[in-house]
Amino acid sequence: MKGMKWKLVWLGVLIALAQLIMGASLWLISSAGLRGAAQEGGGGIPYAVARLPAAPLTEELADGRAQMLPESRVSAAPAAGPRDAAPPEPPEPAAPAEEPGAGLIPAAVIMPPQAGEYLGEFLVYAYCNCPSCCGRWSPYHGSRAGTGYEHRTASGTELVAGRTAAADWGVLPPGTEVVVGGQAYTVEDRGKGIAGYKLDLYFGDWADGAHERALEWGVRRVEVYAARAVGQG
Repeated sequence: MKGMKWKLVWLGVLIALAQLIMGASLWLISSAGLRGAAQEGGGGIPYAVARLPAAPLTEELADGRAQMLPESRVSAAPAAGPRDAAPPEPPEPAAPAEEPGAGLIPAAVIMPPQAGEYLGEFLVYAYCNCPSCCGRWSPYHGSRAGTGYEHRTASGTELVAGRTAAADWGVLPPGTEVVVGGQAYTVEDRGKGIAGYKLDLYFGDWADGAHERALEWGVRRVEVYAARAVGQG
């Protein structure tokens, strides 16, 4: 009985060793198969995939596949990616602050204008020859005292009340005669703030109270007509 018992023990040990060897062999075979599949597929496949020949995509199969896909994926063209997207529109520039007279819509001015032609609605200012109106060009400016300075317009003419007007020479060239409120004026002067459809009428000498008259005039919207263009007799 004792010999039989030891035989059974050794038989169990041999069976356990055989099972261990068989398990190790199966593990080695499985590992080799996984590494081969990963190398063939290009990386990271967690299990071996059997490669089957692709069946031709018939029209019926294509229709069925399209029905199975969600709407967002059934499209003739791929969705635009970041590189395909159109560049964003540049922001619109901020509108410049509106100046006096910017809202006026004057009539088209042909250079030189024809006599009697309607030039449009102008913002009309008034000025005299004081330092407030003419700055350092005024004969009453401190820098002109005792110099014999003679005040002239930008075109070189003498300032005459009721005749001399300052304008933007890009709109009305010097020498153009205009009618403002029934009075004829000649464009002889210009000024830094007189740009576009603006006129500045000369009201006379500061010593004669012209500055007060200019202040009384203020700024007015006046329809302006051409009395005579440059070079016309």
